[in-house]
Amino acid sequence: MGVRLSEPVDEDEVAPWARLPSRAHKRVPITDRFPTTVRAVLAQRLFVKKAGLPSPLVNQIKRLAAFQNPEFYKKQSMRLSTAMTPRVITCAEDLPEHVGLPRGRRTDLEALLHEYDVAVEVDDQRVNGQPLGFSFQGKLTRVQQKAAVALLEHDIGVFVAPPGVGKTVVGTYLVAERGCRTLILVHRRPLMDQWIAQLSLFLGIEPKEIGQIGAGKKTGNGRLDVAMIQSLIRKEKVEDIVAQLARFARHLIVLQGGMGAKERRAVKERFAAIPEGEERLVLATGRYIGEGFDDARLDTLFLALPVSWKGTLVQYTDVCTGSIPPKPRFASSTTSTAMCRCCCACSKSGCAATEASDTPGARRR
Repeated sequence: MGVRLSEPVDEDEVAPWARLPSRAHKRVPITDRFPTTVRAVLAQRLFVKKAGLPSPLVNQIKRLAAFQNPEFYKKQSMRLSTAMTPRVITCAEDLPEHVGLPRGRRTDLEALLHEYDVAVEVDDQRVNGQPLGFSFQGKLTRVQQKAAVALLEHDIGVFVAPPGVGKTVVGTYLVAERGCRTLILVHRRPLMDQWIAQLSLFLGIEPKEIGQIGAGKKTGNGRLDVAMIQSLIRKEKVEDIVAQLARFARHLIVLQGGMGAKERRAVKERFAAIPEGEERLVLATGRYIGEGFDDARLDTLFLALPVSWKGTLVQYTDVCTGSIPPKPRFASSTTSTAMCRCCCACSKSGCAATEASDTPGARRR
């Protein structure tokens, strides 16, 4: 809230004294020819097809999903370093043939293209799934009823109200009225518990019928789920890596945080059941493949983050250097990026430890 939309880098940036008092952006004239219609696909995002669009217009479309980062200005006002803090945050995704925008920017996209007499043809590819069939077992107050009616008139909306109004109750009412698969995102554990309690109370269902992702649980059911944003971000990153690696290995084992004891046992049993002569790939965090984990059949170790302490490096390489002879030669590889001085320093220390290691066949890249 209270964050200005990012201002494009154009004549206003070069001559900021020439900006209008209202800070309204003056559109840069585009002399290229425009198509009469722009096609877009509405799915998890709004994908706008770039074919036939002039580059300046594509840039303006991307800027619809950009805003100034309040953390940057907060640090700047406190005289703190802003080297690793972007001034502008962009939520647009530049794809080979499309520009991906948040779905909430559809109205702004239509308004932008209308200025150039370009129509938008949207193909709705959203999937509602099976109806939930819940009924709201409660009664809304006058304020809640007014808000619910206004929100139901639109696909996307924002409900802002002070504490005590009953925003969670209104949200539960909308879940019952919409009747489609629902994912509720929160950022704190108390909010997750509150949502689960309210959904159970006003929908007349047991708490176990509500999926939970976060706070040590992964019981999402794909129908009605409450999830913590932090847990979903980690899960998405792991799933992206798994999707890429699954094309190269017949057996892919994933060990990550948040796994219960039963799930870990099942993964270990599946790992042990892999035939001796078949390839295997283990994707894990350091906590899972450190001390106490070894497999004589693994011959290559790839470290995705820099390691500073030699003892940690020895633990990781021991995964591939078990006591069962004969041991094949292996490569210990460390990747790093120049993101910060700490990572660079850790990478240099890790590379030095790798070179000094007496592990046969060890090398770095």
